[in-house]
Amino acid sequence: QLMSSSTHHQQVVAVAYEEDYCLKHEATRFHPEGPERLRAILKKLRESKLIHKLRKVKSRPATDEELTRVHDADYVQRLETLSSQLSEKGSSTKYPVKTDGNVPYITPVGADTYVCEHTAKAARLAAG
Repeated sequence: QLMSSSTHHQQVVAVAYEEDYCLKHEATRFHPEGPERLRAILKKLRESKLIHKLRKVKSRPATDEELTRVHDADYVQRLETLSSQLSEKGSSTKYPVKTDGNVPYITPVGADTYVCEHTAKAARLAAG
């Protein structure tokens, strides 16, 4: 976002994240998209005091229309369904449920792509 006044231009950097969901989107401890990456980034921003120079904006979930600009509608629905199934205790999927620590997850696309119960919400917030 660019803010301007009559005498100068001031650039403002905005950051959007939702700790409640993005930090819950986890599966394997060693996957690069795990919440530890976000925790490390936030820690460095706080330690360096840069966090105070950023404008935090509220995240919003991406709509189906926005998501289907880049993904098949079937893929979006599949992710929603799988996340929902994992959040329902005792529910089953056609994929073997794995755990790393206490977090149940599945790998429906390949070994490097996982889904846990918070994946759909975190993905919508990240894309919104």
